[in-house]
Amino acid sequence: MTITLALRASLLHYTDDPAFKEDGIHWHADGLLLLDDEKIVAAGDYTALKHLLPDDVVVKHYPGKIIMPGFIDTHIHYPQTDMIASPAPGLLPWLEQYTFPTERQFQNPAHANDVASFFLDELLRCGTTTAMVYCTVHPESVDAFFTQSEKRHLRMVAGKVMMDRHCPEFLQDTAESSARDTEALIQRWHNHGRQLYAITPRFAPTSTPEQLHLAGELAKQYPDTFIQTHVAENKDECSWARSLFPNARSYLDIYDQVGLMRPRAMYAHCIWLDDEDRRRMAETQSVQAERALAAEQNLQPQLRPGPASQLQPMQAFGQRLVQLANGPSVGRQPQPAPKQRVGIGGQLLQSNSISAWARVLACTSSNRTGANDLRCTAHGPSSLSRARCCGVG
Repeated sequence: MTITLALRASLLHYTDDPAFKEDGIHWHADGLLLLDDEKIVAAGDYTALKHLLPDDVVVKHYPGKIIMPGFIDTHIHYPQTDMIASPAPGLLPWLEQYTFPTERQFQNPAHANDVASFFLDELLRCGTTTAMVYCTVHPESVDAFFTQSEKRHLRMVAGKVMMDRHCPEFLQDTAESSARDTEALIQRWHNHGRQLYAITPRFAPTSTPEQLHLAGELAKQYPDTFIQTHVAENKDECSWARSLFPNARSYLDIYDQVGLMRPRAMYAHCIWLDDEDRRRMAETQSVQAERALAAEQNLQPQLRPGPASQLQPMQAFGQRLVQLANGPSVGRQPQPAPKQRVGIGGQLLQSNSISAWARVLACTSSNRTGANDLRCTAHGPSSLSRARCCGVG
């Protein structure tokens, strides 16, 4: 065994979900991490591993610090970096007032590269080493993002937004051009080094039936790609989607009918789903990217009144064994409801069905991917060393 680097600190990682297996948590208060160049070769208690240390390797000691796997974020829009905390009365006005004008700028490769570079540096600063990322309708935005990710040796999943109606003309593609561009980007970037591609219809109302059908065809043709989109964030959106697709049983069924529900499919929000929807999520192994619950409550006043009603959607997903993952709010900056206890990354930690241990697992486990803007307790929010302390990988 060759060892070139040794780090001594507290270690935390998972081999299973602690909600089902208590021994899935691995915590070493005084741990030792041994690496050969950039590859971890051993991790465990310092006393059990110190005999492996070569004489010429000096241990780097970080007392009071925690080393853990890099965080994984399953829902984030990198083009929204410059519009963080933009207020609006609802989703659709927010898209029209802020999002669409901001995304227009990403037809410029220089602008896309600049924002992608800053965005990825910020992810690293927070210890996030993998994310599922929305780009814009412009293929240039995808090329810029993956180029910057590759420079940093990150594992990113991203895709060009597909959007051929109900948006400004300057952001519209067509069903055919979006499928053509998406396939070209899949061939250029999917499994290229550590980069992975996600087929990305923005949400059903901004896609024609033809575009969603072609997205489903691509998902079938390239079964190891990811899929990402939005569903059922608020009631107005649900009503609009149902009016546009009257033959669908539900909003989620719009995607199901065209083959967009399968393993590696990530659905953001999923607030207003019914039991049949949740059954299909579990059956198809599709995953819910759950945004910070405090943010959802700010946008959905119906979810605020207590005592436990705000947690029922999450508990219902757990009962159906639907995979949950965490993803942040980026463009909008809500405030938690009064007198609610807010924990990691704005998440409410009052649920009796999802423990804090499981929350952290959701942010670090590659098979239940998820992440939020978790703050390192050892460093302030502006510390450039936070990624080194909180994420290895």
